[in-house]
Amino acid sequence: MISVVLRFQIAKHHHTDYQVAYLQLVELLQRFPGSDTWYCEVNAPGQVPLRLDDAAAVVHRLRVRAELATVRTFSASLLNRPTGQRLPGLMSVNYSPGVGSMTVVVHRPADVQPNPTRWIAGIMLAVLESELGTRYAFADVYDRLNGRFQNYHDACASYPGGTAWGGWRTCAGQ
Repeated sequence: MISVVLRFQIAKHHHTDYQVAYLQLVELLQRFPGSDTWYCEVNAPGQVPLRLDDAAAVVHRLRVRAELATVRTFSASLLNRPTGQRLPGLMSVNYSPGVGSMTVVVHRPADVQPNPTRWIAGIMLAVLESELGTRYAFADVYDRLNGRFQNYHDACASYPGGTAWGGWRTCAGQ
């Protein structure tokens, strides 16, 4: 039951125009392989996830999110499904350009992709191509073996320093 967490230290950029920030985020997600539908997560109980293509509603929700946060800047939490159930292929994205952070979690990619390493590398490349000021990118691979979590982060390389990202098949044996 392997999951992958991609962590990025992107260039900080505070957005005052949420519409422009929203369009930049949509463009970034369009580069992700394997998912064309995204949902903006809820800010409060009782809300439902919004389809990302409902621009006016999503921008409004992201403005409210910023007002609720300690750091009042554009940030978004997204899923590639309307529910956060950790089913195979679920992707979640936390994008906070105001603090220079982005995290992508992919649950059980090997259960839905014939070449999960290529899929994960494609996601990483999509971020690197969209966020040109990225200073750090890292893949943490987690597996549950005999009821215990194990990760392979030391062997799975980083960008720009370090070795090329090798995927978990080469990491797992190290």
